[in-house]
Amino acid sequence: MLINSARLQALLYSFPIPISIALVSMGGNTGAVQVIGVALLVLFFYIVHIIVRLTRSRLLAVAVGVGAYCLLAIAGRVMLPTGEFFSLVLSIVLALWAVHFSLSLILAGRLGRFLPSQEVAGGALEGGRLESASLTVTDVQPTSDAVPVESSTGARRRASTAASQGGGGAPDLTRKQIGAAQFVSVPVATTLAALLGNALSGFVVTFPFSGVPVALSMSQPLIDFAREFGYRSIALLFFVAAFHYSFSLGLVAAFSIAWASFGVGALAVSGALRLLTSSSTAISG
Repeated sequence: MLINSARLQALLYSFPIPISIALVSMGGNTGAVQVIGVALLVLFFYIVHIIVRLTRSRLLAVAVGVGAYCLLAIAGRVMLPTGEFFSLVLSIVLALWAVHFSLSLILAGRLGRFLPSQEVAGGALEGGRLESASLTVTDVQPTSDAVPVESSTGARRRASTAASQGGGGAPDLTRKQIGAAQFVSVPVATTLAALLGNALSGFVVTFPFSGVPVALSMSQPLIDFAREFGYRSIALLFFVAAFHYSFSLGLVAAFSIAWASFGVGALAVSGALRLLTSSSTAISG
């Protein structure tokens, strides 16, 4: 089933189910590497978006994104002394999240709304004032040389399709090919993570197992999903931090507190985005 809303896809993908499964299988506590891994997971989708824009190949983009994640994870494990600096690394990543959140809202604010591009592709954008390609057919007399006038619905669909292709959609795969790629991608990604398990170490917990099929199946511009997932990654950081600090209470208690913290973070981000969206819409209106 394909979900057309980048916001809903990002919300569903942010649920720490794969991370929970990985933590149970490892039987250990979270550390600074998992905090960095959340940041790398966000970066993975931005890299895929950039490569799609450059090459128009979704498969190549996903392969490059996975490769970049593995290389950065291995380099981070080797170079960064993260074992005893959980709080410091968490503070740095939280600061980077705040910068990402602020810059994204500022850039979106220049268009007059704090909304993903697919939600405003068919409407008027304040500040640059891009009018939608909406035409009416009233008072138009057909002639033999007249050019057919496109309805507003058709124009909106065309604009949405153009935005999808221009903003991250890749026309190189058909729906059947996407389904086949998704079916193969999960065991391939799992096998790769298993083979690189020792090299990746704790970064296996945040490896984009489900991120690969999500990137392959994305029907909306990938930049929208990357931005939305970046917003909601704060909830994953809450999860990792809560699990780390409560691990001494036992595995069940740690998971309970971590999931509760994730819920608080997810609700806080959703509420903040909804408030900013309504405020921006009121100002532009």
